[in-house]
Amino acid sequence: MGQFRAPPYSFRVKQPALDVPTPKPAVGYHDLSAKDVHEAMAIATGNPEFDYGTTARIQIRPVTPSAGFPAFAGDDANCIKYCLYLINCLRALIFLLHHLLMFIGHFGVGFGAKTVAPTVSLGTLFLAAQFLDLLWPSLLLLGVETVRIEPGATVVTPLVFEHYPVSHSLIAVLGWAVLVGAMHFVLLRQRIAALVLAGLVVSHWVLDAIVHQPDLPLFPGSAAVVGLNLWSSLASTLLVESALFALGVWLYACATTPSNAVGRWGLVALVIFLAGVYAGNLFGAPPPSPEAIAWIGQLQWLLVLWGYWIDKHRHVAVRA
Repeated sequence: MGQFRAPPYSFRVKQPALDVPTPKPAVGYHDLSAKDVHEAMAIATGNPEFDYGTTARIQIRPVTPSAGFPAFAGDDANCIKYCLYLINCLRALIFLLHHLLMFIGHFGVGFGAKTVAPTVSLGTLFLAAQFLDLLWPSLLLLGVETVRIEPGATVVTPLVFEHYPVSHSLIAVLGWAVLVGAMHFVLLRQRIAALVLAGLVVSHWVLDAIVHQPDLPLFPGSAAVVGLNLWSSLASTLLVESALFALGVWLYACATTPSNAVGRWGLVALVIFLAGVYAGNLFGAPPPSPEAIAWIGQLQWLLVLWGYWIDKHRHVAVRA
């Protein structure tokens, strides 16, 4: 027998062969489909391949609401399905952060670029360095690009990037780089900064080409793909990512000084958050679906905003 609990409901799942027939209570219990059983137990066990059989039954019993957990109104089965949906979204968010940090070196490059573009905010540097992955979720939602979840595809990520020519083909990336750089130049007339931002966009593709399997097209429709597959080695991936990230943070810390406690501890919190989420979720379970990744992928803009917030409370260091 398996047990899974999510306030204010408790779950009881029994294998049909072991289930002793008992009178069904008059109220409070509902039979869910086999799909619901599979979903609940996959979450409870952390095993997406969990299967309790097509005739398994899950019973849902409302428990006495405690402080902080108000009672749900309406049909219990619908409420619990909604709870499962929220749990799936949370798992997708955790995995998404892991995917965003799958090559944490992108953020390292963004940090380090402050040394050559001191007038540009860290948020803008993050935006350029992560531009391709900021664009990708929206293209997934529109059906323009596709990804498949295949546990074990690599030792680092279960994502198989089947089709992403608009966000990640080399020719498209060069076009996005020109666009980002040109927009910055038109708005602020900073030629060097515009070139740095364009370079950051291209750097994302270069770093992806190092870690990805051969799946990066040279241009839309190209049969030729690029990828050195560093993700086939966990140790090598960790070594390269950690070194690049640490170097970038060190360069940023040397190039700027905090104006107040927010500038100091906000940076510390961001570095710990990025490193912690990456390390903590490196061995996490696969996400529930590509659609969940695409929707929650929009939240990665919060990291860009975090960069703007930190940089607002730091200033370029003055060298003697």
